[in-house]
Amino acid sequence: MKTELAADGLRLSIDHDLCSGTGYCQERLPALFAVEDRRAWLREDFDLATVGRDDLEDAAAACPWFAITVEEQ
Repeated sequence: MKTELAADGLRLSIDHDLCSGTGYCQERLPALFAVEDRRAWLREDFDLATVGRDDLEDAAAACPWFAITVEEQ
């Protein structure tokens, strides 16, 4: 599993210094996020091109620690 993925001009990353593993991101996008060892991870086999930016930003906004970043590449 990874802490960063990029595709179609977007980059999604998780800062493990901030992540506490609440799993709210996984509740929003379970096909993309996994929680293991009290940290959120990005599934390596997920294609970011299959999900809209709004969905990614919704998952990022669900993080109470602001550990998830969605930005243009």
